[in-house]
Amino acid sequence: MRTLIALLSIALLALGAGATLASNVTFMRNSPLSKMTSDDLALMRTAMRESLDKGADGTSQRWENPATGASGVVTPLKSYQREGVACRTVEIFNEAQGFSGRTRHDFCKQPDGAWAAPAPKKR
Repeated sequence: MRTLIALLSIALLALGAGATLASNVTFMRNSPLSKMTSDDLALMRTAMRESLDKGADGTSQRWENPATGASGVVTPLKSYQREGVACRTVEIFNEAQGFSGRTRHDFCKQPDGAWAAPAPKKR
């Protein structure tokens, strides 16, 4: 559990989530992500990639792991260009072991085809 929280903390920092989130990662302890297995996370990542690559805005992609009961929905909300790069705002809802959470994130397509959180805008 501590390893998962540490890895998620590092991921948040790497994705540019900011010092505020990084300084207080205890919120993750009771989040659905902290309760998911590696299989759950793989299913969620696949649904996210499919939604980001192919999903129309407003069209939801559901994922579910019958073995654990974990599930979620990924919904692209908006497609846009940022400095000439394709980006999307998505809403992610997940449930695992009695915990649920809904978040919105922006992702931009990288040159290698992967999606990543955009770097903060330069002032």
